[in-house]
Amino acid sequence: MTMHISDMNLWGVVPLALLLVAAVAVFWLVDRKTSRRVGRALLMVAVQLAVVGGYVWGLQRFSSLWTDLLWLLVMSLAAAMITQSRRSTPSGFHLLVVAAALCVACGLPSWCLAVALPGRLFVPVAGVMMGPVALTADKALSAYERSLLHTQAHIRFLLANGASRMESLMPSVRRSLRAAVLAVVRTLLSPVIVAMPPLVGGLLLGGIPVGTALLVALLFVAAFLSAAILSAVVQIALVEHIRGKGGTEAKASAAE
Repeated sequence: MTMHISDMNLWGVVPLALLLVAAVAVFWLVDRKTSRRVGRALLMVAVQLAVVGGYVWGLQRFSSLWTDLLWLLVMSLAAAMITQSRRSTPSGFHLLVVAAALCVACGLPSWCLAVALPGRLFVPVAGVMMGPVALTADKALSAYERSLLHTQAHIRFLLANGASRMESLMPSVRRSLRAAVLAVVRTLLSPVIVAMPPLVGGLLLGGIPVGTALLVALLFVAAFLSAAILSAVVQIALVEHIRGKGGTEAKASAAE
């Protein structure tokens, strides 16, 4: 069975709305200053849901490979902009690197899940994966950049003794991959016994059998772990490629 809006019972919706009004009123009486911030946050959530809902509705009306790719590109760029805005010194360089890594890291596992599951589910699957993978990718890139800052002397030592560029970068690569994997592990170690994962809860609410919901959740775990590692690898490859290209151009201009 599949749940629709018409299946909801007002005898449950109306009391829940009244409970929300009562809770907000109590909080307003106790702390009006913070209540305004909460109100603005709820308004922002409503606006975002309206925008995303309209966008997804349009994609479903014109479902095709190109609309799926458009969704992936827009989501990757938006997620990269949000994560990079939290940096103290955001840069266009990091923005493009993170966006490209998210496009690849979320696109491939999402495509695999969309093929494995019935129906055209690429848009919701990529939407579910994009947020957590974006946070993981940002942590992996930050760990890599911090490691490079503290290992320059070690890198020069290895290069002077005949090591290749990749061999000299392996400590930083290891820290980046470790940061990506540990971010996924921390999510997996949440107390699922007392807090059902939102994905499983959403599947059960949609009328999916319990066994199928658990299997889909395990597939998503595999996709998240693959995407986390893939995002770190793609980011490191892009960063080093761009820096290597810049270093080559600098050497050529110096020689001229």
